[in-house]
Amino acid sequence: MTAVEGKEGIKFEFEAGEKVFVSHGNLLYEAKVLHTEVKNSETQFKIHYLGWKDKWDEVVNADRLRKFTEESVQLKKSLLRKIISPSRARERSDPDIGLPAKMRKVGDRKVTEGEGIPSAPALSAEQSSIVLHSTLKRQLIDDWEFVTKDHKLVPLPREPSVSAVLSTWLLSNSRRGIADKACKEIAEGLREYFDMALGTMLLYKFERFQYNQIIHGSAVAAKPSKVYGAEHLLRLIVKLPTLLVRARVSDEKQTLIFSKMNDLAKFLHKNGKLVFLPEYSPAGQDYIAKTREE
Repeated sequence: MTAVEGKEGIKFEFEAGEKVFVSHGNLLYEAKVLHTEVKNSETQFKIHYLGWKDKWDEVVNADRLRKFTEESVQLKKSLLRKIISPSRARERSDPDIGLPAKMRKVGDRKVTEGEGIPSAPALSAEQSSIVLHSTLKRQLIDDWEFVTKDHKLVPLPREPSVSAVLSTWLLSNSRRGIADKACKEIAEGLREYFDMALGTMLLYKFERFQYNQIIHGSAVAAKPSKVYGAEHLLRLIVKLPTLLVRARVSDEKQTLIFSKMNDLAKFLHKNGKLVFLPEYSPAGQDYIAKTREE
């Protein structure tokens, strides 16, 4: 029941101007009800996601809305923890590609394949998380929308490239006096892992034809980290909690890596206008036709 009619007219379960939570995918997002309407005896609500562009406004049914209560706030946190928790990460079916040696040996000896996962207690969701500023979260959503909905592509080669972004991050840390050995090893490990993982876990289906053209279509093989940019690097960063659990990385090393990744995420946020594209390029009908042929 989303609306009742009384002496003062129709009263809706959610009113215009009310702050609510909206279910989207596996998470809850804060939003505001813009207005309500009844179509075919069904009440619908147009909502605006708080902190997001107007283009994300949408019309939803009441079953996707929740009152803005303390219970809903806790549910939102719980759903977010499930996304990044190690226990859920072990259940995922991502390809088990081992992390490069430079990332496995950070701050300690290299962990070999036969050692197994340490018996120490698993990291909590809070310890094994990468904190993203809202601008980076919007970047991920825009990235998904551009490619999967708008049929747009990141124009390649990107400038700055992944390699250049990581080098600039290291230079920035050097100027701040925090570019230690671990930081350099992690940057190199990320660069290597990006080259290895891009084609298997970081591309949307619509991007694969472009990838094959650029990476495999030339006489001289190009390293993805020299061709792709921060848009695809961010995709790797958000996958790291899952990948680290699947790799043989001790809790101590995970904590160190997450610390550096959070610093890198802050760097990407601070320099977002320099490293991220505000708009992708339309793929064109010829490209779209070729993707359908594959």
